[in-house]
Amino acid sequence: MIMRKILSLILLIFIICGFFIIGVNPVLSSELVEDSWNTKAPMSEARSGLGVVAVDGKIYAIGGSTIDGTVVGTNECYDPKTDTWTTLTAMPTPRTNFGIVAYQNKIYCIGGSYSTEYGLLAVEVYDTVTNRWSTKTSMPRRGGTTIRPCAIDGQIFFTYGGDLFMYDIAADSWIQKSSMPNFYRSPSYLTVVMDNKLVVVDAYNFGADTDTAQKVMIYDPKNDQWNKGQVDPHGGTLAVVTSGVYVPQRIYIIGTGYDFDTLTFYNSVYDPISNTWSTIKPLPTARDGFGVAVVDDVLYVIGGYTSDELLNHYSRTTPVTKVAINEQYVPSDYDHTAKTPEQFLSIPHKTTQTTFELNRIALITIGLTAIMTVSAVIALAVKRRKK
Repeated sequence: MIMRKILSLILLIFIICGFFIIGVNPVLSSELVEDSWNTKAPMSEARSGLGVVAVDGKIYAIGGSTIDGTVVGTNECYDPKTDTWTTLTAMPTPRTNFGIVAYQNKIYCIGGSYSTEYGLLAVEVYDTVTNRWSTKTSMPRRGGTTIRPCAIDGQIFFTYGGDLFMYDIAADSWIQKSSMPNFYRSPSYLTVVMDNKLVVVDAYNFGADTDTAQKVMIYDPKNDQWNKGQVDPHGGTLAVVTSGVYVPQRIYIIGTGYDFDTLTFYNSVYDPISNTWSTIKPLPTARDGFGVAVVDDVLYVIGGYTSDELLNHYSRTTPVTKVAINEQYVPSDYDHTAKTPEQFLSIPHKTTQTTFELNRIALITIGLTAIMTVSAVIALAVKRRKK
């Protein structure tokens, strides 16, 4: 009877260990290779002009336009840990090409357009905890499409046509701040936050002289002043910044850009320590109209549209294809154990295993230890029985 129970226990341990060895998603447990792109689970619905943002380790893909051109309020959530998508409560006002930013577990969707109505003023907020939407004070100026808002200490900033607007979250009110000097009047400025300052990268040029115009400006909310930054040589579609926890803090410009009216597909990265720009591997799927988010210093480029000649799309002569693609980029110098910028100076960077791989190894080790323990117990029981 005792032997039967012991054999049953051994079988159960083998089954559990087998589950962890085979059942863990092989994509998630594979090594994160530096400066590499990986294909992840796509959205359930192909969309371009959508808003993408990360909150508490998950990515939200909201709004946009579908394959047939319908503008939607679709709200999908991607979990990088499980590589799965979940559909949530849709945005009340369907829109495309709008501003999106997260602050304290809430997502702010600002402006955008709907069908023939260009330049929505509506501001709607999604609570990721309650899965509910609320309406806030509208934008002060119509025409807010392709804006890139950023949150700094309870305030949301965005530039439009060189003007700078600030939304105070607690007061639910808008204020106009100091305008950007020497600017090119385009709403497509790319913005990120670094060291609590707004870094604005223009996809085209600031000023009229394209040879000397500044492409990067830095705004300090503390003194309401602008300063010049290091020029980005290529521009792009969207900008994001890494946190400095798993890779050094850098600005990444992803997607299409222009070099004197020539369409480019460079992905650029700015290193604030060396004050230099460099290029990284281009998107595996050349596209535009996508969204970008960062989770644990890994980039995710989601949705958008493809075309044989993206440049011709701007003159509306080439048909486009909306996509649900989700591609992951692992930056150079990625290290899962690094916690401070100083650590990156001494660590040799090649590849690093994800927490999923490490957990799997730990579980296998526990399982094998349990098997060895049970085997020892069996041997002892057999020995006593012979006596």
